[in-house]
Amino acid sequence: MKPLRSLLIFLFLITAGCAGAEVGSGLLSGAGASAFAPPPGPATLVTVAELAEEPESFAGQYVQVMGQFRLPAVVVCDAQPRRSPSGWILADENAAIEAGGFDELLRSLLPQELTITVAGRWQYWRGPVGCGKTAPVREVWYLAVREIVEPQPLARVTLTPPGGVTTTAVAIAPLPTSTPAASPTPSSTPTVEPGATTPASPVLTATASATVATATLTPTATATQTVTATLTATITRGGTTEPTSTLDPADATATAAAQGTPQPTATEPSGTIIDRGALTFRERLGNPLYFNPIALEIDELAAEEGHRWEIEARAGDVISLSAVSQPDRDIVLQLRDAAGNILVTRDATGTGEVEVIAGFTIPTDGSYRAVVREANGVGTYYTVLYVNVEHENYYEYEIAGTLPRNGSRTTTMPEKTDYLWAFVATGGSTISITVAPNDSTDPILNLLNPEGALILEYVNDRGPGQSEIILNFQLEDSGLYVLHVGEDQYAASSYRVTVSGN
Repeated sequence: MKPLRSLLIFLFLITAGCAGAEVGSGLLSGAGASAFAPPPGPATLVTVAELAEEPESFAGQYVQVMGQFRLPAVVVCDAQPRRSPSGWILADENAAIEAGGFDELLRSLLPQELTITVAGRWQYWRGPVGCGKTAPVREVWYLAVREIVEPQPLARVTLTPPGGVTTTAVAIAPLPTSTPAASPTPSSTPTVEPGATTPASPVLTATASATVATATLTPTATATQTVTATLTATITRGGTTEPTSTLDPADATATAAAQGTPQPTATEPSGTIIDRGALTFRERLGNPLYFNPIALEIDELAAEEGHRWEIEARAGDVISLSAVSQPDRDIVLQLRDAAGNILVTRDATGTGEVEVIAGFTIPTDGSYRAVVREANGVGTYYTVLYVNVEHENYYEYEIAGTLPRNGSRTTTMPEKTDYLWAFVATGGSTISITVAPNDSTDPILNLLNPEGALILEYVNDRGPGQSEIILNFQLEDSGLYVLHVGEDQYAASSYRVTVSGN
């Protein structure tokens, strides 16, 4: 029995139970201050400079602070990024502090240097920040934002830069002092605005629910701010307005933002979204001596159907989601908050591609949703994986890709990482699987059937540098199978994996 695996499982068995999570509020499109969950208590008014100079003296306090919104430098990683709970910066003339909460929305909605007032808990965090497993450990004081105090509400800002090309972005801005017009009836159904002006580049226009008002801003070029009371989304490319269709009712308030970049995914093809339960950590593969807890599900989408999986996470947790379908299908993966707002969308637009949402920092305690669908609305088998760096039994699993029938894949698997390979098979067929190392490492294999049950456990019959083989194994069910490949001593490993049979 390997010492590290035994220790991980022992810790898992003696630490049963999970802590309750407080559900946090989300930043809703067009929502005023009254739409947010009530703060935990009266906020202490402080300045950015006070928090920066004496962070320990405000530890755990619920504070309100005003400053200029800024974004930190972007860190590009070849390996999985490791992030602190802070996702943006609040600054004044003399100092700056880190802040977290509503990260993806604020990155896409706020222009830099906009003055905002926020309230939240002043907290301490210590953990790896950087790229991969060798990222250095940092100690971070940051404001865990629970409430956007000013400005309110959301508005649409249209900018006309020099050259006359009109572009549109979404921003938070205060209502102007001019007399507002009468408020029209709000609508939550996305529509295509007729007669849209053809821009020179792709444009996403989102209009937030609010009182109608107009104002004029004067940056380098003239800009006009307009707030309307109907939530709409218009995507225009090359002079052609693309049709959009009604959102699933449970997710009608979706706002698209991914890793700081707005995405034209405010609407989805019509269809049924089905709750499939929770993505939870469990001993899915049987014998706890050989496998660490994992949150993995294997399922099948019907035509015009989407699946919604629930995730419970705490503020500051760094999570990753990944999914892959059968090789001839195009899977789409989304992360949403409990209200249905889209936080991240991943669609590599290729069939059989693994869709990955990596290193997402959870802004507030509560429930989140992984939504899986097929881009063209056709049925498909798929598997979805949830990883939480802060989970007490965290171990690095990755969906590596799909395996072709009677074909091979060659890969290099990092240390302390296990790969999951998906392949489709027909019930009654007989297959053989070979994992041949290109070095002196010692692979181990587990095989799951389309129900997610372990049907072959801890195949490790040969020594280091030798191929592990599953020979002439008969499969009972049709569907997506998952082959788990690990290394006996958690070492980095280069190998070729082959599936053959009838």
